[in-house]
Order: sequence, then structure tokens, then C-alpha cells
Amino acid sequence: MKTIPTNLSIFLHYLNWESGNVHVKERLENTYGWLQSKLSRIADHELINELQANPSDPEVQRRWREILDEAADEDDLFSEELSVRLKETVEQIQSHDPKGYQTLVAKQKGLRSANQ
Repeated sequence: MKTIPTNLSIFLHYLNWESGNVHVKERLENTYGWLQSKLSRIADHELINELQANPSDPEVQRRWREILDEAADEDDLFSEELSVRLKETVEQIQSHDPKGYQTLVAKQKGLRSANQ
């Protein structure tokens, strides 16, 4: 689960990013729909959408970790499948919008520096 927080953050930031490639976003929305359905027994769609809207907020990140940990406790394969799906979404961003990916990574580094 090491890469999940980083990949989740990149994934959510790209979904929220107005400058993101529309075709990439459409692909990512399928993964987001899967995530919503997997987490529906733990948190309602409204909460997940609220959390999706502000992935930079440290409190939101903490809440994501809690929800994902709870989901992993309920389903042993959830973490593995989530890790694979998020890795695939980040690879899609990298291959179909490399400039966008670099922008997001730079923003992530800047946010981490500001939060430390």
C-alpha cells in the first residue's frame, strides 16, 4: 500500500484538473466509479465526492487513509486491486498526457514541501 497515497493523489488531482486531457479523464472516471462502488459499504457517495474534490487537504488525506484501511480490512484483495488500478491510471496519465503528469508531480512535491 506504499504507492497508493501518491497514486491516489495524482489520480484525484488529474480528475479535478481543468487542464487535463478529456480522453484521459474519461478513462479515469471508470476507475473512480469502481472505487466509489467498492467504498459504498463504508462511506456514501456524497462523502467520497467531497473527499475527491480536495485531495491536497491533509485532513482529507487522513480521511482517505481511514476509509481505504477500513475497506482493506473488509476485503483482503481490495488493496491489491486498488494498487493495480491506480498504477494503471497513473501510467495512462504519463503516456497520454506527459506534460500534465509532470505538472501534477511538481505540484505534489510543492505541496509536500509546504506541509512539512
